[in-house]
Formats: sequence, C-alpha cells, structure tokens
Amino acid sequence: MFKENQRQSPSPRKINSRSQLMLPMPSKDICPRIKKVLRSRLRQTTVSLFLLALLLLPAFGKAQATQHTNRYDVAYIWDNDLNKLQDYQEELKDQLGDEVDKRLRLVQLGKQYGIIYDGNESALSATKMAIHHSSILNKVGLADAMAIKDEGYHGLYNVSYSHGPNLGALTDKYQTIYRYLGSEVGKDFYIEKCEDGNFTLIYRRQGDKRSTLTVARRHTKLLAKKGITASITREENNEMVFGESSLLNHEEEETAADPVPCAPKPAVAEKQDTPAESIPVLTRVKKNSISKSVSKSVVSSNSDLEQQLEEYINGLRSKGLMAKDEKTGWLVIDLTKGETIVDINVDSPYQAASMIKPFIALAYFQLLKEEKVVYGPKSRRKLEAMIQHSNNAATNWVLKQVGGPKAAQRILSKHYGHLLHETSIVEYIPSGGRTYRNKASAKDYGRFLVALWRKQLPHGDEIRRLMALPGRDRIYSGTPIPRGTLVYNKTGTTARLCGDMGILAPRGQNGHRYPYVVVGIIEKQAKARDYGRWMMNRGNVIRTVSAMVYQDMKSNYNLL
Repeated sequence: MFKENQRQSPSPRKINSRSQLMLPMPSKDICPRIKKVLRSRLRQTTVSLFLLALLLLPAFGKAQATQHTNRYDVAYIWDNDLNKLQDYQEELKDQLGDEVDKRLRLVQLGKQYGIIYDGNESALSATKMAIHHSSILNKVGLADAMAIKDEGYHGLYNVSYSHGPNLGALTDKYQTIYRYLGSEVGKDFYIEKCEDGNFTLIYRRQGDKRSTLTVARRHTKLLAKKGITASITREENNEMVFGESSLLNHEEEETAADPVPCAPKPAVAEKQDTPAESIPVLTRVKKNSISKSVSKSVVSSNSDLEQQLEEYINGLRSKGLMAKDEKTGWLVIDLTKGETIVDINVDSPYQAASMIKPFIALAYFQLLKEEKVVYGPKSRRKLEAMIQHSNNAATNWVLKQVGGPKAAQRILSKHYGHLLHETSIVEYIPSGGRTYRNKASAKDYGRFLVALWRKQLPHGDEIRRLMALPGRDRIYSGTPIPRGTLVYNKTGTTARLCGDMGILAPRGQNGHRYPYVVVGIIEKQAKARDYGRWMMNRGNVIRTVSAMVYQDMKSNYNLL
C-alpha cells in the first residue's frame, strides 16, 4: 500500500498492478450512501456466513468423527478354531519379531476368530505395513496380510487377580488361586510380564466381555476368604513367565522323591553319563519301518494303541487329509513300567527344526559341568528364550558359546552318543527358522527324554525347568488331558515339518504320577503350499494322537 503523505504519482516505469487500484475520490455527498450500502451488505454477508456455518456444522462434525473412526489394522488369518489361531500366532511372532508380536491381538467377529496387528493406522499406513509383512510371511509359505477397517470385531477378555513388580509374591498367590479354584482356571492360568515391567496374574479365558465379567464376579466370591478380588482385562498377548507346569515342576523338585513308587530309580548320579544298557527301553532293533519289533528284554504291553494310531493316520490319508509325501513318526514310552508302547518309524532321521534345541542346551550344560562356560543371568535368559520362545537368535548365541554347530555335535557324540544315534547338528538356525539340515530321529528324542526324567543328564534340573516354562505345545494344550499334568516339551515347525516331543506326567486317583513319553513327527518331502493351514491342521493331528495315548494310559493306571 502507498503511504498517506505520498503526493506524486509514480513514474510510468514504476507503475505496477497496485497502481490500477487507485480510483478517483468520490464527492463528499456520495460517501455516506456508499458507506450505508457497504454496511448493509456486510450485515447480509455476516448473517449468510453464520447461517451457512450452522448448516455445515453437522456435516463437519460427522466428517471429523469419520476421520477418527476410519482407522485400519492389519489382519493375518480368520478361523473358527481359536486353538489353531494360537498356534498361528506363535509362528507370526517367530517371523515378524517381538516388536510386532506386542501388538498382535486375538479378536472375534461373529463365530470366527482372527489375528490382527492392532495399529489403528490410516488406510495408507496399514496397507504399507500389510505389504511389508506379506513379503516376510510369503518367504516361509504363510498367507498374505491385509489392511482391514477397525470395525465389526472385538477383543477378547481375561480375568485378572493381581498386578505388581514382585514376581515372588505373585508366585505365592498363583499357588493359592490354582489350588483354590481348580478346574475354574484349569490349564490357562499364568503369570504374565506386562509392557510396563510389572507382572500380572491372569486366567487366559479369552472370552467376550460380558461372560468374562460374570466369571470374574464368581471368582471374587470364591476367593473372598483369601482376600483376593478378580477383575477383567483385555487380552494383551503378554509374555508368559510362569504357568501350571512351572508350579508342578517346582513341587516335583522340592519333594526330591521318585514320582511313581513303582518306577525305576536313577541308577547313577545326576551329573554322570549313562551307558545305553541302563536304559531298557528303545534298545530294540526294528524289523521294518512300520511294524513293531520285539526287544530281547522288554516287550510292549499294548499293541492295540499302536494299531489304533495307524488306523487313524491311514484314515486321514484315505480321506485326502494327509498327503502321500507326508511321513509320520510316533513313539510312546511308559516310564512307569519301562516299556515302549508305540514304535512307528522311529529310527530314521527327520528334520529336527526347533526340536533340536534341548540337545543344544544339553551340549551347553555338558560344558558347564566341565566348567568351560558360566551360567549367569545373560546365559540363563538366552536359554530360556531358546527353549520357551524358540528364539532363533538366542539359539545361535548358545551355539556360539559351545563353539558352533560342529562343536556341539562333537560334544553330544562324545558324551551322549549312546542316546543320540541319528542326531546331526550341522548348521546355525537360518533366518526365518528354515532349518532343514539339522536332523534327529524319534528314537533319539525318546532316549533323551527317558534320561531327562531319570535325572541322568548334567544340570537336568535346569533342563527340566526350561522345558516346563509355559508356552504353546501340541501334546497338552488344546487337548482333553486334564489339568494337573506335569509337562516337559519342545515343539518344532517348518514348512516341511510339524512335531512335538515331551514327557506328560498325569496324576492317578491315588495321587501318584504316571509319566510317559510322547513323540510325534509329521514331515513333508516338499514345502506345504499353505504353510499356515498345514501347520495348524498337523498340530491338531498330534493333539488327537496325544489324547488317544492319554486315554490308553488312563485305562491302565486309573488316571484322573
């Protein structure tokens, strides 16, 4: 704008667009009329703008609300079997890492359950994340992730009893509630570690809000005499640090007594190596790969179970539910009588996958026995991650401490060759968990587990504690086997293998434990096209077999 005291017009060369705004001044008598018209039009414009604002306000508010509700998550899979999805969630954690795992949530939509990354992102951000995750998951044969609008589904709820930083105090309270509520909480009772570093005591009910609130109110009444109240909380997928088998294993170690009166007592001290002759089971020579051979000293007490199992697997094949290129191996050992009950394809080596990890722990503890390594807080955390969470980076760290895969194999061959005949550790765990070259047989797993139960391995108490830490398994979780069963196990999964090996020690009506070994392996010659679905379905096959074994043991020992 020009200054008020500027008298002269600018020279022609300085005239610009602003000079065009200079108009002749109106006469004094016209000014009042112009001002009046301007004021009138100004009032009309103000009123019009105000009315327009009133008309647009609801639409603006709706747009703002839409902006906030149009949030997107990333979905990975939907299924009506919650048990299957829990297996799938473990695999997503392995592939996508801990940071993603913290935001993975189980949700429900009608009668279906799903796994989502609870991101509350924009559509663009969620789509980018889905594409990135799909590129990782596709490498191992898992299905694509997809961006999905955050609506229509709801989270699952658990019952919470206590929260705080003192793990010891919560462990004591865990025992009180577990004994007091019994079947009310069953196998799904845990101490979790929260993101804030505190711990929480949780019954992982994973139900809808209303019914879970009803359960919490009932538990509050039941626990009133103990001064414990229950509330509900959203399922947050926190890390489990203590569970049923953690408690039962602790009690087992405290008693320091033989679990079953008629079971053979350990013939040697814990830290001594055991000759093959001291393990009467699994010393038979197979006549063929399918039928059961007879031991010179130990004869199986039951052939019906093995026949039932073979009929079940053959039935799956005849229905097209198991492919021709899938080989299975099954082993069941009654530790009370020292007898092998089921013995199918147990000699040949299979992909070991993560089932090799307890053997790696054994190599480490052999060096600890020889005082060549230390077992401090860091190494303890690494072995817990390796066994409980099947963490591959932690596994490779432990392998490095023993000198690498070849050194681990040398240690096992030298000290435990009588147990691990077909075991071969030749590689670190590759990225994505694709471990196809490390191998072991079902019989090797069985011999290892027998020695573990009989306390014939170095630092076996710690190996048992590690294998009792809470986590998903295929021989107990999701089966009708009742609560109160002590479990030591390790699963293994790749796009070509699904397996589990462990010890189950249920109680009989007389209060004694009757332990037995279960090893189940399903191996494909070629990678499964839909790895996720294949893994979930084969996991349920192993669960079915484990339930069949329990029913057989129940009839023999009058189990609970």
